[in-house]
Amino acid sequence: MCITGQIDDPATPGVWWREDDEWRRYGSTHADVIKEGVRNGLTWVTLEGLSDVDGEELGETYTVDLRIMQQKSPRGFMRPVLVVDGAGATGWPRGGQALSANVLSPLLRIWQRGSSSDKWTRVSDLVARFLLRAAKTGAPTCLLDEGDGSFAMVDFQSMTKTDTVTGRTAELRVACPLDGDGIAAAIAAADHAQKKLVLHELVKSLREPDKVEGFVNEIGGDSEWKLVAQRPNPYLSYESRLYQRFLDSLAHHMHDLTGLILGKSTSTGKRKRLKESPIEYVFHGTCNKNLESILKEGMDPKKRIYGYDFFAYDAELSLGYTDEDEVLDGMDVEGNLLVFLVLTLPPGFSERTLRKNGTMVLMEKVEYELPIAVATVRKPSAGERDEN
Repeated sequence: MCITGQIDDPATPGVWWREDDEWRRYGSTHADVIKEGVRNGLTWVTLEGLSDVDGEELGETYTVDLRIMQQKSPRGFMRPVLVVDGAGATGWPRGGQALSANVLSPLLRIWQRGSSSDKWTRVSDLVARFLLRAAKTGAPTCLLDEGDGSFAMVDFQSMTKTDTVTGRTAELRVACPLDGDGIAAAIAAADHAQKKLVLHELVKSLREPDKVEGFVNEIGGDSEWKLVAQRPNPYLSYESRLYQRFLDSLAHHMHDLTGLILGKSTSTGKRKRLKESPIEYVFHGTCNKNLESILKEGMDPKKRIYGYDFFAYDAELSLGYTDEDEVLDGMDVEGNLLVFLVLTLPPGFSERTLRKNGTMVLMEKVEYELPIAVATVRKPSAGERDEN
């Protein structure tokens, strides 16, 4: 007699075995034997003169393999055994702890795909429960009763099963209890999270003080602005909102960043090297009173006049937007500028536009911008230059 079809698991507390197309509950004596074996970590127990809860005598000695929760008759027939939490005599489960020996974790489901198919289908809970328990025994293989009269040999190392008659094979995978679209979404989410961890290491290296210094002091042209001091953004951490949204944006462009991640780019913060990477260093000039809010919250799209955030590669161009007017009058005065990392790829990046004193970078999405530091820059006065 073989088990055919799939039926719902019993919901009533107790210890059950499946007889063809129905679940039958053990009597209290045999139920206690099974529970006691589970509690003590036994591999198997013997049930003398088996009878069910209704008192029907089966009159034979059965064994139960507690590793895979299967009942075996004297003639070798195997039947699934199920412990429903809360079953048994007074005091069980002890200490309020549910019996979990036969509980299949809701996050563990087994899916299969035939060698001639591109579609994954979920195996029944009954088969999944058996396979998970068989795998826990450490055995490299097991014989699976498919429930339709056929049998398959399961190889846990390759996670494949092979029909013992036809030789047809199928892949097996342990996954979450979702439909096909849900599994794809879960895999995509895990992949996205992994990308962000890789990108975190990249961004952390680009934020290093020597990289910022290299950008400020090597801006090219005949500019003489030099870095006097820098203050890294104290609000950036891996968990911060600004940092996470920037990593999310980078992760969506992972294929464009492969060279940089693998170390093929020589991006060092120096302007002449910037074009090798879509992650660029730029300045942003603003009043000193705005520095802290931008470091903490980023740029505010609501305050835009022309629909963009404006950045520049050259300090002098950005200083024109600060409140250090005397800087541009040729006096010996220091100026504060924000240093950003920006991802110059659409849709967040708009364009570069040439001005008489440098190139401006126009960004449309704040998610593509990350304020990493405040740089204090200084240009020697005319008198100092004459003295030198």
